[in-house]
This record gives sequence, structure tokens and C-alpha cells, in this order.
Amino acid sequence: MKRILILSLALGCSIMRAHCWSAPGHEAIAEAAMQMLKGTPAEAKVNAILNGEDPTNASIWLDLVREHHKFQTQAENDEAAAFNTNFHGNANWHFCNFIVGSTSYSLTSKYASNEDVVHALENAIAVLEGANSKMTKKQALRVVFHLVGDIHQPLHCITGFYDTNDMQHPVLLTDVPNPKQAAEDRGGNQLYYTESQELHALWDFSLPNSISPDVDTLASKLVVSSWDSQMQTAGDYHHWAEVWAGDSMVQANAAYDRIQFNSAAMVDNPRHPGQTMLKIDVSLPNGIKAYKQAQKQRAEDQLTKAAVHLAQLLNKINFN
Repeated sequence: MKRILILSLALGCSIMRAHCWSAPGHEAIAEAAMQMLKGTPAEAKVNAILNGEDPTNASIWLDLVREHHKFQTQAENDEAAAFNTNFHGNANWHFCNFIVGSTSYSLTSKYASNEDVVHALENAIAVLEGANSKMTKKQALRVVFHLVGDIHQPLHCITGFYDTNDMQHPVLLTDVPNPKQAAEDRGGNQLYYTESQELHALWDFSLPNSISPDVDTLASKLVVSSWDSQMQTAGDYHHWAEVWAGDSMVQANAAYDRIQFNSAAMVDNPRHPGQTMLKIDVSLPNGIKAYKQAQKQRAEDQLTKAAVHLAQLLNKINFN
């Protein structure tokens, strides 16, 4: 079946902080990972937990829950509502807000949070291995499918913090005393390179779409034949997320490199009527077309890493 990349209304990728490569990006990562796991005990364990649910659907469930998506059955809606009640901070699980220039993740950093993507992914692994939680194993597996994708999207691990005392000349900072009180661009979601297009959506949607607008074709590009020996992550798999976040920060620094910050303004927040948000107009180095071409391979590399690392992680987890 051919599926075309579209900007899903349910995922809201172009408004405020997007939590996705776009739905088809997540689907392609899941599809590629399961192709690489075909015939392995890990594949059987994953399918047993999902109990008939397609892994591609599982890969976008966490975004749908965050968006209060209306599922087809009342049981699904009840499950989503209970999940949001039990894990009311899950909207923050999709990213970590380390400052531009960061190159590694530390659990004790002032930029880390107990609700960030690293903590959430490590907690979900623990549930799959038998930890007591209100989260079911199926939900934990959905979280793993989704967040392995998110953590490899560079702009999910970096955000720009700014000195906005002069709104006509916002200055990108290299450190802030208190990240929670500093002006930031929410992982590029508030950096506009045209009147209506922002940097995060370029990474979430435009770059994967430029690799292939078809999900199955994109997935085929992410499959690595020697997946079990390529792109290996050092250390205990329970802490691989910390390594992956650091690598994504390095890639994000390249994504921010030589962007020109032109002016800033407080504007109406399109997602929260009555509230305002910081909007920064930017110019991309050498223009939009050149920027996209320069970053296309980086995006494909990150999508491939996500698929391979997801397969490797699922192969390692001691499902209990």
C-alpha cells in the first residue's frame, strides 16, 4: 500500500512545539525497524504485546493522545483519557530543551527535566522489563516506538535561548542562569524563515518529504542490512537515550549554524487564544533552497539512525 506524506491535522506539526518527524516519518521508522527485526524473537515479542495493532499505528499513538485525538472506539478514547490523567506531563516527553551549543546530555544538567524525552524513554523501557507502573506494556511499547523517533530529530534536543532586550536584534545565548525563565524558540518552532513557515516544521516534514513523499519508499531507504552491527551505541542500553540525545544536539548545532536572527516580536499564539508567544524572523544561510539541500542528508541520516537504533533497542530489551 502506498501512503503519501501529509501534514497530519491530528499532530499539529506546524503550530507551536511539534512533537514529531510528522506522522509518516514515525511510521517509516517503525516500518523499517520491524523489517530489520523480521524473523527474530524480538519481532515475536513486539507483536505479542501489540496484539494485532500495527507498529506504524503504535508509533504515532503518543502524539494522538497528546492532541486529544478522537479515536474510533470508546474504549480507545477512555484509554487515552486515563493515560493523560495518569501521565499529565506526557506532552513534555517528546523533547529536551538543551541550549544551542550543547553536545551531550546529563541527567543532572539544569537543562534536563524529569519529564523530558530521555527520562520518558528510559522509564518506558523499565515498564517493558517489569517495573511497576500505571502504564501498560502496550502503552510503554508505543512510547518506545515514538520517542526513539523523536530523540533522533535534532530540533527535539536543542532550543535557542535569547537576549530579547532589543527586540530588533535578538541575540542567541550560550548559557542562561535559569532555563525556565529565559526566552526560547521551542526547538525552532518560533523561528520563522518566511511569514508562515518555521524551522521545526521544515525538519519535521519538509526534509523527510524531500527524501521521499511515500512512506513505504522512505522506510525502504532506512533499512540497513547489517543493522545489528552498524551504528552501535556504546554502553548499557538502558541509557542509550542519553547518548542519542547528545548526538542529536551535535546535529542540531549544525542545523542552527549561520542562521541570522533578524527581529523578534510578541504575537498572538495561534494555539492558545488570548496568549502571546515569541516570534523571531530569521534568514537561513544561503537561502531556503540551499539550506534544505545542505540539511537533507543530515535528516536522512537521523531517520536511518532512528530506525536502526529502534531495532537494536527492541532486540535488547528484556521483555518481562
